[in-house]
Amino acid sequence: MLVGTSRQQVAVRRFDALGAVTITAALVVLIYSVTSAPEIGWSSPGTIVGLALADTLTVLFLVIESRSAAPLVPLRLFTMRTLAAGNLTMLAVGLAVDGMLFPLTLYAQRVLDYSALQFGLTSAVMTVLSIVGAFAGQAAVTKLGLRPVAVPAFLLIVLGTLLLISVSVDGTFFGDLFWGLLVFGPGMGAAFVTSQIAALHGVAEEESGLAAGLVDTSFNIGSALGIAIVTSVALSLTAEINTHDPSATLTASLSSAFLTATVLAGLGLLASFLLPDKPSPAENPRQARQETMN
Repeated sequence: MLVGTSRQQVAVRRFDALGAVTITAALVVLIYSVTSAPEIGWSSPGTIVGLALADTLTVLFLVIESRSAAPLVPLRLFTMRTLAAGNLTMLAVGLAVDGMLFPLTLYAQRVLDYSALQFGLTSAVMTVLSIVGAFAGQAAVTKLGLRPVAVPAFLLIVLGTLLLISVSVDGTFFGDLFWGLLVFGPGMGAAFVTSQIAALHGVAEEESGLAAGLVDTSFNIGSALGIAIVTSVALSLTAEINTHDPSATLTASLSSAFLTATVLAGLGLLASFLLPDKPSPAENPRQARQETMN
């Protein structure tokens, strides 16, 4: 009410409703298919049809975006190498982080019998170190570049999840969780901030909001898929484990979930090599012209 509008006055304002509907439907169908697969079977007609439908909707979304007068996500943005690689690594961060946090929460509360408050306090070591990693990563990127920071960051994430695979039924915080969280935290913070910097680098000022929304969406998609994937793997293996001890069964399934999170983190490590060392400011043609004029 007190601040004047900054909205640009244009003759016609368009909204890509068809694009929004198709990509939302594609993600809903994909996550539903992954999460229901352990119950109905990965080779069941329902799973196969669901995954095929998700693929079809995604292709349809790309066709719509390529022909829309006002696309939700202009596909030309992905011709910018740094932006595309940044979104890919951010997707991997979401896959690994939430893919690890979900089984971690279950292990702490269901196996170690921690309350929600106890778990929150004990996992603070990861949170604090993620902040340290974010600040350190931001400072390092300005001096070293993107890839020299992203690769070690994802290595820490891989190592952190790897240390959690050995969780045991009669485990303890310092014996089973502390070292994994200690390593995972700074890697998470550094990988997150590096991916954000990459995804916003070289973007024209008028498209900065779109680029910020895109990298945010990449992380959220990764988070949803990460939880869905590790949960599906854990549930699938639970049915195959023969034990009369519920805690042992749960621990074994959660260990497989941590292993899956390690694989997802490994994919992020591979993606981090796609980031340039020091991306050129001339990557965006429009920005390059402006910088030349300046």
